[in-house]
Amino acid sequence: MSRAVVFMPTLSAGGGAERYAVSVVTALRDRGFGCTLAFQGAVRRQWVEQQFGADLRGVRFDRLPDLTEGASRLPDAVRSLMRDVLWSGHLRGLGADLFVNCLFRSELPGVGRRNIYVCHFPHRLQLR
Repeated sequence: MSRAVVFMPTLSAGGGAERYAVSVVTALRDRGFGCTLAFQGAVRRQWVEQQFGADLRGVRFDRLPDLTEGASRLPDAVRSLMRDVLWSGHLRGLGADLFVNCLFRSELPGVGRRNIYVCHFPHRLQLR
């Protein structure tokens, strides 16, 4: 069975992008993939199912590791890079045949044999 990992660290926000990620993971599961939904923080399966009206039976939940407490004192760009390195290593260990990155403005490198990046529109560009 092929393995798919859907990356949505902000799952607990419960918004439209998160709903889209849940739809992607259930569609892949229904097509025979062994699926994992990767997220940050404490998220309960029951809450996700109720929030999005989804049946996540057969979907594995994988909590992404947190940075060390000392990282909070670092500049945002350094912290973001550290988080991407930490998460990339963790996600690579899941052995995904297909990796779907659903995070808005993510710079996380692909960690699967094949990788899909979801683009969210519209978004505002910061012009200076």
